[in-house]
Amino acid sequence: MLTHRGIEANPEKCKAITEMRSPSVLKEIQWLIGRLTSLSRFVPKLAERTRPIINWWRRNSSDGGDLASVRLPFQALHKLVKAWVHLQNDL
Repeated sequence: MLTHRGIEANPEKCKAITEMRSPSVLKEIQWLIGRLTSLSRFVPKLAERTRPIINWWRRNSSDGGDLASVRLPFQALHKLVKAWVHLQNDL
């Protein structure tokens, strides 16, 4: 999103992630990965923190797999994005 301060992350996409509950179906994982990919340009080292979820998706995209292993990485990403959004709002 282009603003007077330059290119910034879309606040609606950030809000969607911060209000999202832990993914419970494969489609929610795919949606989350897409949103995180769009934010990776703005949040430092987000790709490294997203890697466990992407690796899970690659291994389990055909059969669904156990989503319990995604819960902890999701919670960590959720906290990171919330903190980043809060920091951006303070600027």
